Amino acid sequence: MRCLQAYHFLARKRASLSITTSVRSGKHLARYSQEAHGYERVEMNTSYLQVLGTGQTDSFPSVGLVTPQVRFVFNCGENQQRVLAEHTQGLNLSRVKCFFITRGHWNNVAGLPGAALSTSKFSTTPLQYCGPQPTTQVLSSLVPFSVSPAAMPDTLTEFTADTSSEPLTFEGIKVKPLMISASGGQRSPMSSPVKTPAESTSDSEVTESRAPAAKRPRVVSAFVPSPAARNEEPERAKADLCTAYVCQMPDMPGTFLVQNALKLGVPKGRLFEDLAKGKAVLSPKTGCMVDPKDVTGEVNKGPHFIVVECATPEFVEPITGSDKFADWQAGGIHADRLGLIVHMTPQELIDSKPYQAWIQSFRPDVEHLFLNQSTASAMPVQLAFTHLQTRLNVLDETVFRMPYYDYALSEAASRLPANCKAGKLMLNFALYKFTGRKSAVPHGWSSQMVQSPIDVEAIRQELMQDPDVSEAIKVLHKSLQDTGDPPCSLSPPPDTSSNTQPPENMLEEPLDGITPWSASSSPEGVPATFDPLDAELTFLGTGSAIPGKYRNISSILLEFGDYSMLMDAGEGSLGQLFRKVGRRLDQVLYGLRLIQISHIHADHQSGVLCILYEREQACKRLGKEIPPIVIIAPTTWQTQTKRMREAVRLPDFTLHRCVDVVANPLSADYLRRTGLPLEELQLFPVVHGVPAWAAAFRIRGAKREDGSTGKPFTLVYTGDTRPCPFLATQTPGADLLIHEATFEAALADDAEDKAHSTITEALEIAEKMQAEFTILTHFSQRYKMPVLAGAEDFSVQYGVAFDLMTVQLGELGRLPKLVPTLEQLFRTNFGALPKQGETEPGKTKRACNDDGWWRG
Repeated sequence: MRCLQAYHFLARKRASLSITTSVRSGKHLARYSQEAHGYERVEMNTSYLQVLGTGQTDSFPSVGLVTPQVRFVFNCGENQQRVLAEHTQGLNLSRVKCFFITRGHWNNVAGLPGAALSTSKFSTTPLQYCGPQPTTQVLSSLVPFSVSPAAMPDTLTEFTADTSSEPLTFEGIKVKPLMISASGGQRSPMSSPVKTPAESTSDSEVTESRAPAAKRPRVVSAFVPSPAARNEEPERAKADLCTAYVCQMPDMPGTFLVQNALKLGVPKGRLFEDLAKGKAVLSPKTGCMVDPKDVTGEVNKGPHFIVVECATPEFVEPITGSDKFADWQAGGIHADRLGLIVHMTPQELIDSKPYQAWIQSFRPDVEHLFLNQSTASAMPVQLAFTHLQTRLNVLDETVFRMPYYDYALSEAASRLPANCKAGKLMLNFALYKFTGRKSAVPHGWSSQMVQSPIDVEAIRQELMQDPDVSEAIKVLHKSLQDTGDPPCSLSPPPDTSSNTQPPENMLEEPLDGITPWSASSSPEGVPATFDPLDAELTFLGTGSAIPGKYRNISSILLEFGDYSMLMDAGEGSLGQLFRKVGRRLDQVLYGLRLIQISHIHADHQSGVLCILYEREQACKRLGKEIPPIVIIAPTTWQTQTKRMREAVRLPDFTLHRCVDVVANPLSADYLRRTGLPLEELQLFPVVHGVPAWAAAFRIRGAKREDGSTGKPFTLVYTGDTRPCPFLATQTPGADLLIHEATFEAALADDAEDKAHSTITEALEIAEKMQAEFTILTHFSQRYKMPVLAGAEDFSVQYGVAFDLMTVQLGELGRLPKLVPTLEQLFRTNFGALPKQGETEPGKTKRACNDDGWWRG
């Protein structure tokens, strides 16, 4: 709450002041205010570039420019909002002026809606996006996701292959776009509403007038096209265009030489102040005019830096052979100003001879920052979550396994030359080389904001020092050892004699790249002897609405040995999967064969595309053919993917609409082709703000040595829903019910307003269903530990889900035993649990939007 109050205070204060910026011949940069004696000089001596994403699986390449006046972000991949919400030092989302995109690819823009929404809450500054084609079309494809208008930019400037490299100017900082076309690339015209610069923005700081009209950037009022434009069928465009950005920082005046001013007869006071502002004054002592140059040290030339992405081999020759960088290469007119080049480039391309020769073409004192998966370490990105998981691991190291992380320097990073640096989260590079200024940030690299390694043993010892928690943990461990893990009773399979096999392709119309399976593409699959009780369930995200410090948004992984499936996949699910499986990620992605999306809200499906893209790359690294994958999704998701496919290449998948699966549940014969041990997959409509479906998965029983087959296991996942007794009658006696429980019982009105369930409502459905076990998930981000008041009234065996909580289906009996100890742990180590109807201390009752963070 204090952070929210601070943000609102700053926003109000910034809006109340009359602030202008003066850039005098690129020499003097200051800010005038009506406070502090009518004048306040803000210099650029605290300007630095900050690493916001390292290139690791859960940290897509990104950097931010931090200056006293403005903030820029270059690329905004998945998980960016969650990272910046926790790492508050340096770049502040509320002051971001513009997001610059290097390439119109989903991995570069997936985090934009969340980051922009956070920016819009606390900022009065108009927000801008800049990027090459097809950035507009990629972003406009988010419309079917019900993106909140608050997440839209005020202006989107889109560059084409013919765009002039005339710089954009933001408060004295010039950003020069250099357009790079992939070798052999052909651009197709985009179908989006275009307005003239005069119509699209009133911000006079964005200068485009000097570029020829035909080569000016395309300026769009927002990335949501008009209804008429949405119905048009634009020609297919490819992401074969990227933009390198050259940022030119303004010159800074030299140090004001006080002694020189005094020697020239200028007394301290008003004349002294005018002289410091850059005004010539009359010396009362000598009667001569004193020029500011006589009392100012050497001008600090504004440094330049370059951000470049060479994503594929097709960009290597166009970048390394381009003369667009000649002014900054050795011998160029700006060579002495270039201080840093940020390379968002895979290491195998950096190691190529042409790219290495290109790097050598710059002066040897230029620093190079590499942001890619090979050079990035696997250090934790979410510190608060890692600390929490360390504590939970003390309770039960089987259920709460430690997330994967590694601080060790990678092999690729260890062999980098002296002027090359591997990216670390929050690593800073101070841009200016100041001399004689005590307040200046030292030029070059600074690791001051980089996290220190987590001391796991110290966290555990601190936890066990509390006598109440220590005793509760001992009692828990003894209980688990004495009773063992109770087996799961398997319910009989429902009658499916009336079900028919669905048609091969349930789409109303075929989509390019979305093809049905044939018998020839059937994988070997999970062995018939696989016991469903050995299947492993992992909660990748257990929070609602928006990613939080302790809980990511919805996603559940179910593994059957080498094969797996996902139930929902909100933003950041790929990163959570990486922290769960570590270096086995490629094998796990190869074995992923099915994704079920419960409804269209972004906190349940916005992470799907990142998973599909990484799955493609994983198969290539393994040297294997990409196996088919089935996606079950709402019709709106089909519309979205069709529109996006017109802008960029999407991975192949087989898509089944939820409405079709309701009418024709997927049968064993069809599901066998996925390789998963599923006998049937049924969907049931549930009550939510948008069309939503619960899913029932019947996992086949294991084939025994005598030829008989064990009983199947029934798992029901509700997604987001109000309590639905209909669901209980359709899936009686389920072995496991995973039910959303967004609110505590005292907030039943909120649950009804937002079409969610309370904890007691979820347990009531579990009791009617006579589910053997129940796991509660999808909690409001206001709770670290949900308030379980009223749960004692139900004779239901239930557990509370946490991120990366893993349990075998045969060990579900461990979860109810953990609940009392979890309450004790959070009561002691995280402050008193809120009472009924209250939120945690320091938070407002409606601190977040619990019904979908992009919902309009």
